Amino acid sequence: MSALPPHLRDRILAAARAEPSPTRPVYLRRVALVVGLSLACSLLLFFGVGGIQLGDRPAAYVGALGLAWGLLAGGLLAVTLGRKASPLGPRPELLVAVTFAAPTLLGTLVLLGKWIWPQTVECDGPNNHDGRCFFFAVAFALPPLAAWIWSRRGRIVEHVPLHAAAFGSVTGSFGALLITLRCTFANLSHLFLGHVLPVIVVSVVASLVASRTLRLSRT
Repeated sequence: MSALPPHLRDRILAAARAEPSPTRPVYLRRVALVVGLSLACSLLLFFGVGGIQLGDRPAAYVGALGLAWGLLAGGLLAVTLGRKASPLGPRPELLVAVTFAAPTLLGTLVLLGKWIWPQTVECDGPNNHDGRCFFFAVAFALPPLAAWIWSRRGRIVEHVPLHAAAFGSVTGSFGALLITLRCTFANLSHLFLGHVLPVIVVSVVASLVASRTLRLSRT
């Protein structure tokens, strides 16, 4: 494992002197508390708008899509937060791969679901719910995204926008999973606009916000 470049080491030391960090056990307890509260907020909102709703969708379709969607989001989270081979965190290529893989694979799941369960054509419904589902998908994703930004403040020294974009894709996938369990429509254009597109938007917003809030001072 290579040593940190001198300019990064100086930035880390300067940040540490400016704002002393809590001990690791204290930090981890705080992170666990904040993450737990953020997930509780998302789930409270989810159940507040009705929770899981099948509508006319086949139960097998909803269960399979929800399970695959959840496993995908969990897998991307594990890749993003897993064991790191460098003190700088995951390689930039890996972060970029996660960012693009999330909406691509979710879109693939949507197409597969429509192909395996063609009877979902009966659940297409009107095309006037895109904005509503888009809003709630983003709303479900924001609490865990905010928790991540808080937990990583001052701890990312390189590739800040890429870190944020990757985690934004993960939290966006989580929000999209919840709205997919709640929404009773299966129209392809609606699923892409109201369920998959929010993943991209949350990723972009996360990258822009993190660029201003997470980057260490260059002094």
